[in-house]
Formats: sequence, C-alpha cells, structure tokens
Amino acid sequence: MYYKKSVKKVLEDLDTSLDGLSEIEAKDRLNSYGLNVISDDKKVSKISLFFKQFQDTMIIMLLIVSVISFFYSYFMHESYTDSILIVFIVFLNALM
Repeated sequence: MYYKKSVKKVLEDLDTSLDGLSEIEAKDRLNSYGLNVISDDKKVSKISLFFKQFQDTMIIMLLIVSVISFFYSYFMHESYTDSILIVFIVFLNALM
C-alpha cells in the first residue's frame, strides 16, 4: 500500500533514492529477484473451461432435475419443454 505512504517512507522501504538505482544495485536486484515479467505457465483451453462449468453443484442439480422432468414427461405423455429448456439454459450458461 505504497500510495498511502510518504515519498520518503517509500524510498526507505524500497532502499532507493529519487535518482533511482545504481547500475550495480540494479544488476544485484535483477539477479536476486529475476526479470519483471508475468509468467505464462499454464494456459487453460476453452474446452476445459466449458466442461469445468458442469462441476458446480447447482448445475449438477439442474441437470438431475432436467432428467427427472424428462422421464416424468415421458411416462405422463406430456411435453418435454421443461427438460429441454433447463438443459438449453445450462449449456447457454456454460458457453457464456
């Protein structure tokens, strides 16, 4: 939270001055801390993100309710609209 501190305190904390680091100090810090880069270790594919959406408890419950609704509609000779709509919304949610 350096933005809350005074300039003098920030310079003390970072062990530097208004003139910046010397070349020797910069090399030492580069050796100690490494380059100032964001690592790009692991990229997650879009397919794995899509399937990860189905690990949520609420989504699993909705799919179970959809299957129950489907079988209820099948045996009662009613429309499958409810079960199809639930599955459609779950897949639309996963795509978003």
